[in-house]
Amino acid sequence: MNTQLLNSLPNLLYPAGDNHAVAVRELFGEGGSLTRPLSDGERKELAQLKLLLLVFSNRSGSTFLAELLGQAGLMNNPRAEPFNAQAVKKSRVELQIPTYTDYLLHLVRNYRTDQGTVGFKVSSSQLFDLARMGLLEGFGGVYLVQSARRDLLGQAISHFKARQTGRWMADAGSRSEQSGSPPYDGVDILRCLNMATQRRAHFLYFQSIHRLPAVDLFYEDVVADPVAAVGTVAKMMACEAVTDGIDAGQVSIQRQRDASSESYRERFIAEFALGDIDAS
Repeated sequence: MNTQLLNSLPNLLYPAGDNHAVAVRELFGEGGSLTRPLSDGERKELAQLKLLLLVFSNRSGSTFLAELLGQAGLMNNPRAEPFNAQAVKKSRVELQIPTYTDYLLHLVRNYRTDQGTVGFKVSSSQLFDLARMGLLEGFGGVYLVQSARRDLLGQAISHFKARQTGRWMADAGSRSEQSGSPPYDGVDILRCLNMATQRRAHFLYFQSIHRLPAVDLFYEDVVADPVAAVGTVAKMMACEAVTDGIDAGQVSIQRQRDASSESYRERFIAEFALGDIDAS
């Protein structure tokens, strides 16, 4: 793959340059200090592993899906988002990791499963960034799962509420628990809807460019049949999943939808809708 060409493309054609990508380059520098060639031993190590990338957008149900994949033995530490800049910086400082290549190797060695898989949650822009650095090459296989929701407006409303309250998980504290739900803001919900639709399109665009095995899993379907959802991933990867250990009731996050979510939906539709067709 021509990574030099990918790195020369503007963000419009290869959307890899988000805030996390900028922060990574500030941490490691550009050029040779960002990545390095793999040794023969490292190449053999990666060739024995199947890489699973769970591509998420905010409030898409990715944490729920990741925990199910963890129960099935296909992912370790499923809640982690190790390519977020804060996580990279913490490891870079504490472990004195010299390059982003070494950071990836550190993750692989700490996240690999007994199944010979290693899985990470990534955003679409992080996916593009890993590809243009050449860090997806060398594995025994790279497999993509997009965590998505059919109800994009519901996802946008959930994202809006999380942004306003700081409560990103139903089992996490909130900086505004005392004040209840945030005031309705149709423009900010529209902004979240724009982000969700862009991220979904970016996944399709990436897959169209790089031609990797991929599957879309919708939150609504995962909730309805968790075993089938995990089985879809295992089949794609040609792995044995421990499906008899899957218990959605043991996932430690819960739905955050409440009466305010429905109220926001009604107001948004009244503000923007031209018809009565449900886009989800």
